[in-house]
Amino acid sequence: MKPILSLLTLRTSALLMLPALAGLLECSTASAQRDQADATPPQKNVVILLADDLGWGDVGFHGGVAETPNIDRLASEGLELDRFYAYPACSPARAAMLTGRFPHRYGITGPVRPRDEGLPMSERLLVADFQDAGYQTALVGKWHLSRSTDVAHNPARRGFDHFYGFLDASIDYYKHTNGRGQIDWQRNGQAVEEEGYATDLLTREAIRIIETRRSGSRQDFRPSNRTGNRQDARQGTESTETLDEFRYGGKPLCMVVAYNAPHSPFQAPEHLIAKYRGRLDERSATYAAMIESMDQGIGKIMTAIERQGMRDDTIIVFASDNGAARMGTNAPLRGQKRQVYDGAIRVPCIIHAPGIVKPGTVSDQMIAIHDLLPTLAGAVGVQLGTGSGSRQDFRRSDKTGTLDEFRDKPLDGENLWPNLVSGRSKPRQIVIAEEDFAIFQDSWKLIQSAAGVELYDIVADPSEQQNLAQRHSKIVADLLGELTEFKQQVAADQPATPVVAEVVKSFDTPSKLSTSSATERSVVEGSSLAGVQLQGDADFGILGNRLTESNGKGIRLMSAVDLNGDKQLAGEASIVSNDIKPADRWYRFDILGMAQDGFAVDKDNLYLKVEFFQKGRNGSLDFIKTRVYPQVVQERKDFKDEGTNASLGLGTWRTYAMDFRTPFAEIDSVKLSVGFTDGTGKGKQSEFWVNSVNLQPIPVPAEYEAPANAERQFPQPDPNSLVALGGRWYFDSQGGAKRLPKQFDYTNADQLLYKSDRFEAPFAGNMSSWLRAGYKDFEGNIVEKDEPKPYAVVISVTKDHIVMRSRNLPNHPTATFPDKWRMLDGNPSYIQEKANTWYLPKEPKMASDPIAMDDKNANGALPMGPIGVATNGVIFFNPFDHIFETDAVWRLDRCCGHPSPQSAYHYHKYPVCVKTPWSDEGKMHSSVIGFAFDGLPVYGPYEADGLLAKDNRQNPLNDFNLHEDAIRGPHYHVTPGKFPHIIGGYWGELDPMNGRGRRAR
Repeated sequence: MKPILSLLTLRTSALLMLPALAGLLECSTASAQRDQADATPPQKNVVILLADDLGWGDVGFHGGVAETPNIDRLASEGLELDRFYAYPACSPARAAMLTGRFPHRYGITGPVRPRDEGLPMSERLLVADFQDAGYQTALVGKWHLSRSTDVAHNPARRGFDHFYGFLDASIDYYKHTNGRGQIDWQRNGQAVEEEGYATDLLTREAIRIIETRRSGSRQDFRPSNRTGNRQDARQGTESTETLDEFRYGGKPLCMVVAYNAPHSPFQAPEHLIAKYRGRLDERSATYAAMIESMDQGIGKIMTAIERQGMRDDTIIVFASDNGAARMGTNAPLRGQKRQVYDGAIRVPCIIHAPGIVKPGTVSDQMIAIHDLLPTLAGAVGVQLGTGSGSRQDFRRSDKTGTLDEFRDKPLDGENLWPNLVSGRSKPRQIVIAEEDFAIFQDSWKLIQSAAGVELYDIVADPSEQQNLAQRHSKIVADLLGELTEFKQQVAADQPATPVVAEVVKSFDTPSKLSTSSATERSVVEGSSLAGVQLQGDADFGILGNRLTESNGKGIRLMSAVDLNGDKQLAGEASIVSNDIKPADRWYRFDILGMAQDGFAVDKDNLYLKVEFFQKGRNGSLDFIKTRVYPQVVQERKDFKDEGTNASLGLGTWRTYAMDFRTPFAEIDSVKLSVGFTDGTGKGKQSEFWVNSVNLQPIPVPAEYEAPANAERQFPQPDPNSLVALGGRWYFDSQGGAKRLPKQFDYTNADQLLYKSDRFEAPFAGNMSSWLRAGYKDFEGNIVEKDEPKPYAVVISVTKDHIVMRSRNLPNHPTATFPDKWRMLDGNPSYIQEKANTWYLPKEPKMASDPIAMDDKNANGALPMGPIGVATNGVIFFNPFDHIFETDAVWRLDRCCGHPSPQSAYHYHKYPVCVKTPWSDEGKMHSSVIGFAFDGLPVYGPYEADGLLAKDNRQNPLNDFNLHEDAIRGPHYHVTPGKFPHIIGGYWGELDPMNGRGRRAR
């Protein structure tokens, strides 16, 4: 205070003295407060250094070839986590780290591809909690959780104050371009063009952040030629600041430096490659140079931290997102990237925390990458959401910056900081997965995959050389039960509740499926099947390889994998339906199923089964069962096509059904099962998949003693009660007013009839669909959440036409398509909602010069325009998809479809698709599946009970797959017949109102 008093004695004006004194006293108080603050330890900084595809054996302290003195120094001065687990691939690992949640919960089950939604906007990043605690947050490097250019999806709008780096899986290290040759280098959503090696640029940016933050200076991180407004990363509000996110120093720092090294492409500075030449081949030398370059960058970051006086106040974590891929080494661990062996998921990890962890120590605490931010939050006193450690206070801002949602989301990660610091490990159970699953319980590790079940003592056998599954069947059963429960909790996004004690599986409360009325159909499909009751060699999960097809999730019956270790190949999946009404004694139970090529059973034992119950009583009163495997065998013969997409196999989706009558009026619930016994499958593609389970009341069959597999025949109305609309079209008033409705839609589709040799309601059950997540809406925006579209198809009637308006949305599983980069012919890997209108002439007119399509047609005939439309509103084309290809079959999914270059889903060729009339029972002449634009109907492959149209000798198909049937009228068949690539054409005159198709000439 003496300097202050001396200053006061110099003041000669009493008028000035009092205000000056007051001001100086305020300064004195502020000084005292600063002194007190200086006595309080500053909040720790957090810096996470993440390598990309770095293997367990790639670092120096694990015997790696590349020189990594700086990473080795972190290990010698810090704590090595010997049992740190990431995920098998980049995106799941990064998503798990940033959310603290198992990535399957929100749909990230593998690397995020360009067409994928990526990390949903409904997921909160835990770095946002660091923001709320006063931290300055930054991501430098690789994102790979969405390629969306929408600013709302940018990391700088999702919890990071600052983002510098790239969005895709990989880039050229010098050109900064992605696999499609596009520049992928940015700051906060603004593309930047900079010269330099990517690793060096990321290091430079991290150092600038460290130095700017500590100095307290303002710094504009944007290129000097850019100006504009800054948007607050969390609230979405505009600011007039021209500076970038790091505006003030003094805040604690939470920064993730996500290097892309040593991920491909394999590129490195020449002087470092030269260092390893002679003792390594060129590619291995480049790989080692990439690792050393990253290590040098880490050393520079450590130096910057020390130079700014931050060493003792900073927790540094070094880890890799997964194990090594083709290059590098995971030795002595087994496996590589994209697997769940430890070589793919057990990665180097170090925590450097001076004064807190003992230098040069090793922890055997089992910890996963989704535990990382909860653990670091615990280390620095940051509350995560509600602070419970297991639940997340979820608040998402809408476009106006106001809170529009509050919801608890379960965290899978937990705070293990006390255990790491104390050295006392706690027992844990964790699950790591991509396509295959691994569940860890203390020293046990169980792997569940399409190849079967493996069990390892991972502590005694870290290289996973001795499969103990047969020796310890009880442990296998317990862990499988735990894993099944975990999958169900994940599917429902419920908190995981691992039980360390003995597991007892119960099948008393399977999922429920209920019916409401005779006109309603109850469907349980996709993820909603997660709660089915599973027994034996049955599982619930992703159907197929998600890299090549998109079948969603469902039931998997495994005819070649002894999943439960009982030495029998048999399994069953069941679901319960309550509210069975005495008035509705007859029901149809059907599933949407597909048999992979290697699926096989002995004695035809693939079956559908119904068990009958009465509430309040134990045990079933009766049951019936029908075998459906003969249909699988017959269809493999009928529909075999060697040209079918080999990557998917010859299997096709179709409906398997049984009709039944409840044996007693007192029956009020049924258990519906699909199962198999006597499995004889071989190879990996040996599963039977079920995408949905359906139950609906049906009218009493004409003959009471009808077999269980009753014909799917529309109840025939009284012809005298119908209103003729023209041609073969009729309106059934069903006892109501005979005035024609303004439109036909899903509410009255069964009233629009078509007369073949019988009356049919071809649009009934086919006019509703879903706009699926990953599709695009009308405006071209990626859809984030499944949205029902009940009015997907709407029909009106004019004087001359049946007018169909369609959104062109499939109502069945679809595939990922070959040309996903749109480099070959522009076919995208997504489907977009459309607004199509098609005109079907009531009175078709025969063409005077019809010409069949074949691969020799010229004059622009290949490819031709759409030739018709299925009754679910999806168009179909001739078989030729591209002018250089004679057949579209190579790109088709299991439903014989794919998106067009205009991103409209459409069909080619023959005959089976799910949830549409493309599903044939083969018990009669096929149902109408659609109409060609000349007005003639198109049917499925069956001409009569058990007779394919291609085999009809009395009335064979012509070159168009067309019959001139006196009773049914001329019509097309979609069939693998004499002309397997013809699905119509124009035998009749193309209606000019459509204006889309081009006839082959």
